[in-house]
Amino acid sequence: MKKSVLIIEDEPIMRNILKNALNKAGFEATIVEDGIKGISAINEGEFDIIITDIVLPKGDGLNKIVEFQELKRDYTRLQQEYENIFGVERILGVSPKIAAIKDLTKTVAGVDSTILIEGESGTGKEVVANAIHYSSPRREKPFIKISCAAIPETLLESELFGYEKGAFTGAFKRKPGKFELANHGTIFLDEIGDLPHSVQIKLLRVLQEREFERIGGTETIKVDVRIICATNRDLEKETKEGRFREDLYYRLKVIPVYLPPLRERKEDIPILINHFIKIYSKKMNKKITAFSDEAMSYLLDYDFHGNVRELENIIERTIALCPNQIMGKEYLPLLRDRRQKTEDRRLWQAADIEHRPISKNLQKKEPDKLIPLQDKMTEVERNYIMDVLKKASGNKTKAAKLLNISRKNLWEKMKKYNIQDEV
Repeated sequence: MKKSVLIIEDEPIMRNILKNALNKAGFEATIVEDGIKGISAINEGEFDIIITDIVLPKGDGLNKIVEFQELKRDYTRLQQEYENIFGVERILGVSPKIAAIKDLTKTVAGVDSTILIEGESGTGKEVVANAIHYSSPRREKPFIKISCAAIPETLLESELFGYEKGAFTGAFKRKPGKFELANHGTIFLDEIGDLPHSVQIKLLRVLQEREFERIGGTETIKVDVRIICATNRDLEKETKEGRFREDLYYRLKVIPVYLPPLRERKEDIPILINHFIKIYSKKMNKKITAFSDEAMSYLLDYDFHGNVRELENIIERTIALCPNQIMGKEYLPLLRDRRQKTEDRRLWQAADIEHRPISKNLQKKEPDKLIPLQDKMTEVERNYIMDVLKKASGNKTKAAKLLNISRKNLWEKMKKYNIQDEV
């Protein structure tokens, strides 16, 4: 490949001499006559060598080169910051499983093969998809995300593949789909397991041929796009039970990436906690720096069935409620054992007290003694208020704040449930 040279020279004779000499020497020369055109040429193309006159009309040559170098440094710095935010380093953790995922991400980023990211909800599938794209040669091209579960089935095909004017009622003008918008870049199809069968067929063709037609159109559109998919479903099982096309499944799973749940990599929890503390302390303008040892042990003992997303929500909520620099266990919501019966979970959700402490008396209630629902709800609320009052050492103002109700409302409930002041 020929080396490219940009010549910035205002004298026509000198321009021709330089151009002829460079062409004979095997270079590909681009000639401009002033500094402004020189900067435009630099912005539009890449050059191995730049030759410039020192004094130029419309800008000094050296100043223009210095200006370009400063812009280039700014671009390099911004690109590095972007990769730090979205790249492989954004996959937080030191566990062997996370180390393996980081290595795999770096390896697959350089190829265009289709990737299927599998894992429970909240494990960070989108973070890994970001890391793959922003570590790839396509990182300066579009990264288009779409959730297959968030868009109604009747609209999903038009969102993915676009439509022509008049294709259906309300189609007043042509609209490109997500695949067109992602051309030369990456498309991330989240919750791919929710893709309707009618759209699965069309996606299969895109995977095989890299082409499709818009809804209502006849023109075949070709795209150069890297496809990353994610799911929290067992697609192999879905395939065997006929809910997902087998041929599409194997087309998607060229490179499988499995994200383990947080309970299988507990050594990563302190790192994630520190990360979220920094984010939400800054966001809420607080000086909270850490959890107490007791609170940290409490968190490490929990299974986090909501995974990283649940951990993040807990940190955000705790920082919002805690007035101290060090967060103690008393500011954590009760991280309930998720193995309890489904009926109990529904009861707590109905009572709007999920993740809150419950009384020991209620926990010991024998399951075969059935009582009316309203009586059970009354018992739940009364015992919970008593527990909070004990935590607040009888301080009504503090208890009302923890309950997120007014002090007056608390007094009324205490009177209603005959809760004594000495609790």
